[in-house]
Amino acid sequence: MASKRRHADSESVSESLGLPVDVDEDESSKKMKSEKNGNGAPPAPVEPSENVEASWIKISELTNETITVEWSSSAAGSLFSAVLENSDKSESQNKEATADDSKKCSVEFTGLKPLTKYIVKITSSVKGESSSTVNTMTPPSLEMPEIEDVTFKSAHLTLAPLPEEQAKDVEGYLLLVRPLEDAKDYPKAEIKDASFKSKLESLVEAPFYIAYEFTQEELSEETGGQVQVGSGAAKKDGKYGAVQDPKLTSGGNYRVVLVVIMNVEGERTLFAEESCQMLVK
Repeated sequence: MASKRRHADSESVSESLGLPVDVDEDESSKKMKSEKNGNGAPPAPVEPSENVEASWIKISELTNETITVEWSSSAAGSLFSAVLENSDKSESQNKEATADDSKKCSVEFTGLKPLTKYIVKITSSVKGESSSTVNTMTPPSLEMPEIEDVTFKSAHLTLAPLPEEQAKDVEGYLLLVRPLEDAKDYPKAEIKDASFKSKLESLVEAPFYIAYEFTQEELSEETGGQVQVGSGAAKKDGKYGAVQDPKLTSGGNYRVVLVVIMNVEGERTLFAEESCQMLVK
């Protein structure tokens, strides 16, 4: 099942493309903006003489199987073509979209492959207009941590590693604990590398701390994914920082986050899946 996944190192698409904050409108597009269509019909197509542009292009939703792209048009009713291709051009999809009354457009591409780089090209139907592109990569098929049982000051979880076909670039996994309402006396995260800490903090909302570290092999063992948080285990030095799993606060709320660390084409990239909220007994 596809689910929305977070990953570090996502750039602001509009910034990376150098797109303008505001788009100037000519007189005809201003007129179209001011006209109200009282019968609820879609806006009329823009005449080919219009100077139509796409701006503010962004990836609004990204899963291991889908990509949703949104952008703004300089005129309502303008028609655009959205073409998606993977990096070696062996896979492609082509869709059309018409700007609504608020001059917004959106298309969704489905049936995609995990951990695959894609390029989306947005082109106006108006002859001679240039295209705008955005690059992205679908995340892996990382499963959300499953909370099996919540006991006194602890919880039992089931974690799943990535499928073997997606695991060749896996460096390791982290299980983070996120204290929420009424959680008390929890430790601070102690991360060794400042750059790695920055990526974690851009991916997972603080506060959090590292409760476990795993390799792909450890998590793939028969009982490797059966984990207790709040075990009371003593603090120890891990590969990425301090690993600490104190007892949880009775009556406190928590979430746990499974993070996979991957080296994709020589760049360390992080992906995460967060559990539902749990109330500790």
